[in-house]
Amino acid sequence: MRTLDRYILRSFLSSVVMWLVSLVALRVLGDLFANMDEFAERGDLWAILGGIGEYYGYHSLEYFAQMGGVAIVLSAVFAVARMNHTNELTAMLASGMSLHRVVWPIVVSAMLLGGLVVLDQEVFVPAVAEKLVLQRDGSDEGRSTIFGVPLVKDESRIWYSAWFDPQTNRMENPLVLMRNKDYVLVAAAHSRGWGHHRPQTEDAPAGWVLDNARLARQTRTWPSLPSTQKIFTAYGREAFIEVIKQDAADAGLAVPEVVRKAKGFSAIDDETYNMVIEAQRLDIYESTADKPGLCTLTNPTFTYHIDMDGREEVLGVIEADTAVWVDEVDDEVDNVNAHWKLIGGRLFCPSKLEPEDLIMQQSDSWSEYLSSSQLRRMLDGGWVADKAAIELTMHIRVAEPINNVVMLLLGLPFILSRERNVKVSFGLCVLVVGTFFAFVYICRFTAMPPFWGAFLPILLFGPVSLVMLDGVKT
Repeated sequence: MRTLDRYILRSFLSSVVMWLVSLVALRVLGDLFANMDEFAERGDLWAILGGIGEYYGYHSLEYFAQMGGVAIVLSAVFAVARMNHTNELTAMLASGMSLHRVVWPIVVSAMLLGGLVVLDQEVFVPAVAEKLVLQRDGSDEGRSTIFGVPLVKDESRIWYSAWFDPQTNRMENPLVLMRNKDYVLVAAAHSRGWGHHRPQTEDAPAGWVLDNARLARQTRTWPSLPSTQKIFTAYGREAFIEVIKQDAADAGLAVPEVVRKAKGFSAIDDETYNMVIEAQRLDIYESTADKPGLCTLTNPTFTYHIDMDGREEVLGVIEADTAVWVDEVDDEVDNVNAHWKLIGGRLFCPSKLEPEDLIMQQSDSWSEYLSSSQLRRMLDGGWVADKAAIELTMHIRVAEPINNVVMLLLGLPFILSRERNVKVSFGLCVLVVGTFFAFVYICRFTAMPPFWGAFLPILLFGPVSLVMLDGVKT
């Protein structure tokens, strides 16, 4: 790197530090004076000072993401204007150096610093998102207030709950609806208890576990509705014995031993209910003079599938600690001959919807604190209320660094001009850059499609900025 390049970069980077510190400080002081009463609710002086330091320490990452691009543009213009004011640009021209050669180190450095802004937005801000949603008094609006889940879409499922407790991450009486691509209701699950989230593991996907729940289908009705208390199936006790005998014969084991106590068995596919039955263990006790026979499953799972637009999806998995086969008839309640009585029954619904997604949406600026990959996951999952707003945010993440470069290229030609004094040049620079900046926000807050709202300013002003820079007399 030449000595002149190092001098230009040193002047530019010092301006970046000065402008960035000034803008962030003004933002912090303005917010602090306007909301000092909220910090005062923390208690004594040390608690207030600690709260102020913690709050603005985390939010400084947000402020850098919001104002970093503007600070970089102002720094570049300020650095070039200072060199023009001190006649340094005249000396460089006298030495035979083109003005384009002078500004390119600044433009390249501005682009690299813009990459730091992107890194902050995509990595550091999402990492502290839970801290950014905290209120100035230290409370968490999303976690301190019980709120409803108003028909949140999750792929083919729609979730509803009148109450979601963010302290325990539980829904009260959740209702889950499944619709096909034509928005026709095909199945539903309803709980008269609580639903809590189960994170993903190596053996199972993430989802929600519902207590005291029942499954129902619309497109193909079942003889009886399965629930977390009773499982109805076309395969009774004798069918399980036949499966065990077949497994024993295939393994060359003694059939009577296996029938009495089996460590697992082949999965049974019940086509009547489109269900697969599995268990870790099957115990069958023959009837004696003292007590009747008994058939139990240990840690059974009853997986229900459903056809969704030509592909088979899991409707739900009913799990239990133990299942006991009951032969008695209860016509008044179920009108069936037999069923599995579940002990510790629960319904698992696979889902990508997580409690943090619900909590974050309670913040007005929640989408600004998520990375683009997180926003994409929410769009793919379908649980955002305003899809167009999220798409616009994602397009802006891509367009913003380019906007900063366009603003820089629009302003530099006026500062580099030797046909007018520095004050007039700076005024014209501010006018043109301000016009572009205003047009950017007009496009974002009008009813344009998300793509055009983000990229129309670049498509219109980008070529103009290149022509203006090329037209500078060097």
